[in-house]
Amino acid sequence: MSTNKRPSQTTMEGMLWNANHVLDSALDPKNTAKHPGGKSGAIPKDLIERCHGIVLISVVEAGFIFSGSVGSGVLMAHYPEWGTWSSPSAVSLKGVGFGFFLGKGARDVVILLMDPTLREVSGMAEVRFGGDVDRPSSGPSEHQTRHESCDFVRGSHSFVFSRGFFSGASLGSSVLVHRRRENERFYGKKASPREIMFDGAAVTPPEGSGVSYLHEKLNLLKTGKKSELGRRQMDLKESLRVEADKAAEEAKAEQIDEIEYVEAEKEAEKEAESEHSAEDTAEVNDGPAEEEAATENCGPSEKEGT
Repeated sequence: MSTNKRPSQTTMEGMLWNANHVLDSALDPKNTAKHPGGKSGAIPKDLIERCHGIVLISVVEAGFIFSGSVGSGVLMAHYPEWGTWSSPSAVSLKGVGFGFFLGKGARDVVILLMDPTLREVSGMAEVRFGGDVDRPSSGPSEHQTRHESCDFVRGSHSFVFSRGFFSGASLGSSVLVHRRRENERFYGKKASPREIMFDGAAVTPPEGSGVSYLHEKLNLLKTGKKSELGRRQMDLKESLRVEADKAAEEAKAEQIDEIEYVEAEKEAEKEAESEHSAEDTAEVNDGPAEEEAATENCGPSEKEGT
């Protein structure tokens, strides 16, 4: 890679840079080797071929992010019958803690949406995942878990990229939030996520924004082929990073009411303290109840013995 520095994740330009970065990792032969346990460290191409949508999320380490979120990225529809992808719609991820990702040493997430009803539910304010059901997929990815939810898609496959491998992960009851204002800023017009993904004439991505590169990499992943970045691609990636940082600086004033500065490690510590506090409270509340129950149970037995 030309640089390890990532751009801000509060604009579509930054989200697209990170999404391309995730796919660069997925295509890199060094990052798709076998796990020490023998399992595949790649995202199965058959799932990419069959999915009806994809989410590419990057988790913030230290920087500005949409309030209440751990990361941001793009959601795109996939048309399996034609093998094409839609324009991206901006989203952020919440409902899962920073500690989850730090514990796995992960920064990037890929979610494949397998439900064909994405068009119908794309008008929802939030996209929910939950009601995890352990159903390993057939094929090479034995470690995946399918997620089902009554208010969104019936099935999805989630992967985190950590330490050179993609591995299946349960994101619990996580939620994707549509960033409609960012979509409007990026495309220069109002358009709903449904219009962006399912009306080809609704929006046109700005030239050179990285959307076409995203589509090319996704199509390459469907073939199962690998690819390393050459000097030209690395220079292009650096120029897109610079443009993304510029866009973030220009948009900051407009976003001031919906973004906040966070540091993942500090947020994870707060989460851990909150969990410990909740556990301590639960133990305190359980104590008297157990003693009371024990007293009540002892009473009758003593009387019976007399």
